[in-house]
Amino acid sequence: MKIISDKVLKNGQRKLVIYADPNEKITSFVCNGYYRTGYPLEDIRRGGALLGSQQVTWCEIEQRWVD
Repeated sequence: MKIISDKVLKNGQRKLVIYADPNEKITSFVCNGYYRTGYPLEDIRRGGALLGSQQVTWCEIEQRWVD
């Protein structure tokens, strides 16, 4: 994902123009809101915690998640 334009409007809302790869999904989170994660975890997380997440991949050699 690449943000092309980020403009704050007079009413405080933001207008974004974004390029996204075909396999990417765009969603938004309210920092103070709470969200249930999907199966199999079914856990509740604060939106701010989800915003601080980063994509990782599984390393088959080291047998662990890496950035």
